[in-house]
Formats: sequence, C-alpha cells, structure tokens
Amino acid sequence: MGNQKGKRGMASVNKALFSVVRVEAYSNEVGITQNALLSRATGFFYENSENKLFLVTNKHVVHDPREGYNPDFLVVRVRYKLTAWSKTEPVRLELYVSKKARWRTPADKKADIAVLPIAYEDLPGERVTALLSNADALPKSCHSTLGSQAMVLGFPKGVFYDPSSNFPVGRVATIATLPWLTFKKRNCFLIDARLHEGMSGSPVISMPRSIYEKDNKPVYNDVRCYLLGIFSSEWLWGDEPLGLNTVWPTKLIEEATTEGD
Repeated sequence: MGNQKGKRGMASVNKALFSVVRVEAYSNEVGITQNALLSRATGFFYENSENKLFLVTNKHVVHDPREGYNPDFLVVRVRYKLTAWSKTEPVRLELYVSKKARWRTPADKKADIAVLPIAYEDLPGERVTALLSNADALPKSCHSTLGSQAMVLGFPKGVFYDPSSNFPVGRVATIATLPWLTFKKRNCFLIDARLHEGMSGSPVISMPRSIYEKDNKPVYNDVRCYLLGIFSSEWLWGDEPLGLNTVWPTKLIEEATTEGD
C-alpha cells in the first residue's frame, strides 16, 4: 500500500500486470447503437500515500483541446474476481461533474499525466489489491542509467491482448536519456522501444529477471522491480519518428494524486 514501510518496489512484476487496465474514451453523443467511442488507451490503478485510489493515464487520453478531443467518460475493464482472470466487468468513470473536471494533473502542465479518483466501493466484486503506489517507485538513492532495461506494460492498438487472461503486453525498452535530468526543459526522460498507439498511459517498470542465483543455486522467480513512470507518446523530430518515447516519472503521478487535497 502507499504508506507501507520497509522494502520498496514490487516483489513481482505480477503486481504491475494486475494493476493495468484497458481504457476506452467515449462521448455522450449517441450513435446508432451506442455512445461514440473516441479512442482506446491504457491505464493503471494507483494508490497514493494517503491510501486513496486513482486511475492513472495520460492527459491527452481525457482531454486534448488542440485536436478538438474532449470525451465525457471513460470505461475500464476490471477483473471482479482475481481467481478468474478472463472475467471482467466494464466500469464507467465520469470525467466531469456539473461541467467541472474530475481528473487532476501535476502542477507541471506540460506533464502528460491525468489521474481520476475512484471509490473502492465503486469497483465490482473483490477489492482491488494489485495496486501500484509510491512505495513501488525507485528509491531516491537509486538511479537508472543509460542502457538500463525497462518494460512497458500496455495494450497495443488498445485491443491486442489475450482475453483468457486480460493481461497487458510487455515491450522491452532501453533507458535513452538520464531519468534524473530534464529533457529539452521538460520533466521527462526518453526510452528506446517499439511501442504502439493504444499504449498511452502504460506503466514503465524496471526490468525484472526471471532467473537469478542464490547460494550458488538458480532461483526461478521475479526479483524486485520498480515503477519508473508512465509512457505517453513517441518523440518526433519534426514529422519524423525516432523510435524514442516519452516517460513522465513516478513522482509526478504522486504529486497529481495529492494536488489540492
């Protein structure tokens, strides 16, 4: 949980897998059969240091005035029984109440992060327990270096996944700029990875190892990994894609969830 003490980080990547959800953005304009689907993306559940629950995704998923994009609500697919991975239930999350935005952003308005508060009781079935939190962030005493590997967990095109498990796909990434420095005066860093539309809002975690050695014997298990931030978009040089992708660090996620409380 967000205020837990002791060891930091995820003991297993499975915690991150269970926290990630598919996100669909809709307009209230009614089509022939349903509300208008505007986009598909990725998000994840996050509990802040005050034990409050949020859906975390990108700001451009909930609002992008430059594109004239302004959905009214999101739908996320939530597992309602942790032992039955294939069973999910859609949960509607309103983005506005009385025309006032429910979602929040960090103080840095350039940061492509949006967090949406959720009441635990509004989620179906069993209480969601696989939550990422500030306790999963990389400790301040540690730094990722250039060439370090990370993993991006999301849904390519918003629809590519195995419905028998509903788990996101993991894409391997390499840290391309120093995470503790700004890049081009923005509070972000870059990763080198092959990513896709629909993965906006994916958590970026440090790479776990599936096999490690203890007492001269192989141990088959995930080792501790950390939440590094959230992926938002590919970095372009003019109109040319570079294969480099923007990641906003975890500290900005925590900041957004406590801003104004």
